[in-house]
Amino acid sequence: MEFDLVIQGPLDNTSISKVDEISSQFENVIISHWSENDSSLLGDIKSENVSVFNQPTPNRQDTTGVMKDSTFFYSISSTFLGLQHCTSNYTIKMRSDEYYEDFTSLKELFLENDNKFVFGNIFAKPWSHSMYHIGDHLFVAKTDLLLKGYAILYDLYTGKGSLFENPWAVHGYPKHQTAESILALSFLKA
Repeated sequence: MEFDLVIQGPLDNTSISKVDEISSQFENVIISHWSENDSSLLGDIKSENVSVFNQPTPNRQDTTGVMKDSTFFYSISSTFLGLQHCTSNYTIKMRSDEYYEDFTSLKELFLENDNKFVFGNIFAKPWSHSMYHIGDHLFVAKTDLLLKGYAILYDLYTGKGSLFENPWAVHGYPKHQTAESILALSFLKA
């Protein structure tokens, strides 16, 4: 097994209640959430390969280049924290308010060519609508690629990078520049 799982976002019983059932499919399961969340939800987890990391909910008003009323920076922050704790070659990322029972098909499709990025089609859009508009709820790629892509975005949005040199990362400008397309472009950039 060469896969870790990052569950990102506010603690949610939807995924937390299933962690023990799915943990055997992964080397490590990393739960990345906000320190203000009710950590009592984690109390029943028994699997030894589950690690939990938290940080304060970021202040979106302190960001640059990302829409202030969007949850995109929340997703960037919690996923980036989780990825920093992955040790396997490959990582699957899922949202905390969803769960999946069997990751076999996703892994098999990805392993046909591990140089690709494979995502679930929920919320994917035709690229004629928004170029590179991926589904960002569930995806898999090489861990180092994901970490580099998320680091690029985190640095840009926290003022440690130049949006002038990376206009592709400006969220909402032009209007069709969606979070999902920016995320895909960050992986290409990585």
